[in-house]
Amino acid sequence: MRPMAHAKNPVVGSVGSGTHSLGIGQLRSVMQRYISTILVDSVLARALKSDGGSLDLHAITEDCMIGLRLFVNERELPQLMLELAEILEQHDGR
Repeated sequence: MRPMAHAKNPVVGSVGSGTHSLGIGQLRSVMQRYISTILVDSVLARALKSDGGSLDLHAITEDCMIGLRLFVNERELPQLMLELAEILEQHDGR
């Protein structure tokens, strides 16, 4: 019997600074209230990859917003976008 391959969270361990990690954690937490964890991980991984390795929280969040439009209920989407914008405002104030 083959040993089971352990799935790796594509987001964990891919961030550099503590402030950036906190921002990604906040994004992840907010998105999990609207979509499943596996979709959150997928959206974040895609955003991190498309950002070209840059740790710009604004660019990552913008990429996430594009992906979220596919998965979040259209009635809940405006509230989610506001919550993500609040995270960016908090991050900028640091």
